Amino acid sequence: MALDLSFWKYEEQANYKPYDVYASLSDGKTVAGLEQLPIEKNRAKIDEIFSDWEKLDDTHLVFDDELIEIFTTDQFARFD
Repeated sequence: MALDLSFWKYEEQANYKPYDVYASLSDGKTVAGLEQLPIEKNRAKIDEIFSDWEKLDDTHLVFDDELIEIFTTDQFARFD
């Protein structure tokens, strides 16, 4: 079973279609009207919370047969 959790934050009310924002951010694009996220702070917190998990590299955590892939940009965080 797979789960995709994706996060971004609008600067103000926007009329974007969420899937269009998701697709652009997933492609690593910058989207006007979105805030910059505190990625380094968030990554440090992820490392703290998942300290029991093996960190394979900057984007992959593993525990037993579970794997989390983390993709981030300045505006986007996605956990698969």
